[in-house]
Amino acid sequence: MYPQVIGKQLFQYTAIDEHSRRRFVETFEEHNTYSSAQFAEHLVKAFPFTPRHNGKVERSHRKDHERFYATHLFYSFEDFTKQLKVYHRRDYNNFPMRPLGWKSPNAVLQKYLQSCNKCLTNLQKNRNQRYFELFHRFQERQTIYDWHTESFQGRNNYCKTDPDATFMHMKDDHMRNAQLKPGYNIQIAVDSEYIVVTDIFKNRNDVWTLVPFLKIMEKNLGFRYPSVTADSGYESEEAKFQAGYQQTRKHGL
Repeated sequence: MYPQVIGKQLFQYTAIDEHSRRRFVETFEEHNTYSSAQFAEHLVKAFPFTPRHNGKVERSHRKDHERFYATHLFYSFEDFTKQLKVYHRRDYNNFPMRPLGWKSPNAVLQKYLQSCNKCLTNLQKNRNQRYFELFHRFQERQTIYDWHTESFQGRNNYCKTDPDATFMHMKDDHMRNAQLKPGYNIQIAVDSEYIVVTDIFKNRNDVWTLVPFLKIMEKNLGFRYPSVTADSGYESEEAKFQAGYQQTRKHGL
């Protein structure tokens, strides 16, 4: 809101609680990031929740204009602040609203706090009950952790919508943006320009697909090629030791 004072413009900052419709307002002489930061700091102290954008503020400002700004004049910032506090204390938070069942925001908030206190009173637990619930939560978290660990299947990531897929760095799009998307590594073996064997792997790197792919070729074709040719992307010192250097020599690479 931008209320007018004689020769000057002032500003009203507003926040509304989604549940109780209770409102918090504050006045400022300037509309800038410093005022917004101050308002957010005071708001968190007044309301124990994180502020978000709220469309109900727009409607509350319309009511402010009808009930307050259209009928009041302000002669200074101090006068504007004082009148707004009186209006806000007497009118908005005590005004019955249809979405609240014709109850005021203050009445809804008071009822909610009373129910919270009643629940806390009825839920007094002894030490063993608290330990049991804590252990139960730890057990649920461990179960989820084990499920995620099993879904990795030797990888360092997986896609939640397709656990068999692995996030890989794809080719850049037409805007030269890097693409990190879930996908598969497809291997193709060609002999005299004919495709003889294909297979799909979860590995992002071609290094770890070479030896398993050679074994699949031998199994599906029924014979072993005396030699195969692959680019440098299939070779690394790490692969020689972990995948077995003798296996690559055995398959004639």
